[in-house]
Amino acid sequence: MQSAAARQDLLDPYQMHRTVLQAFDASRRAAGALFRLEAAATGAVVLVQSWQEPDWSCLPGDYLRGPDGGVPDVAVKVWRPRFAHAQLLRFRLRANPTFKRGRRRLAWLHEGEQLAWLQRQGERSGFTVLQTQLASEGFVRMAPPGRRRRPLTCHAVLFDGLLTVTEPSLFSGAVARGLGSCKAFGFGLLSLASVGKPS
Repeated sequence: MQSAAARQDLLDPYQMHRTVLQAFDASRRAAGALFRLEAAATGAVVLVQSWQEPDWSCLPGDYLRGPDGGVPDVAVKVWRPRFAHAQLLRFRLRANPTFKRGRRRLAWLHEGEQLAWLQRQGERSGFTVLQTQLASEGFVRMAPPGRRRRPLTCHAVLFDGLLTVTEPSLFSGAVARGLGSCKAFGFGLLSLASVGKPS
């Protein structure tokens, strides 16, 4: 990337969160904005899901340009999914599997605990996980500006697999809101693709 600001955002989820929100005339919750950073052959890709259409013209001119200085590759797609009972879907989710102990939120660190966390998310959100592979990506630490703000720590786990929809209305709401905690910082976006059909 040519833009120093873009390179910095890729290293700091808090800064990426602030940049993504610039594209919306609302707070993150009001815009329903979720994002996930993906690696690609051509460089980094940021997937953004929202209820409002983003306006990326707010970003500096060189922010989205690649190393060759070419035209930015930005696509906006309207997506109005309709889910059905027993529908099979492939999914990808980068999540922060956690539990509360008193006022503290702690990470599930073992694979079995992380899989159980995902199954519980499904029970509450209208889906059942049929199969999944997971990869722990370690801790992500962020230091929001301001002396009084505590550093944030999220534990990144990437889930890829197959699920079936059990309650379409619940599932639709979960897809819109995202799953788990740290949703403002690149976690919780549930990407879906049809099984055996083009997405």
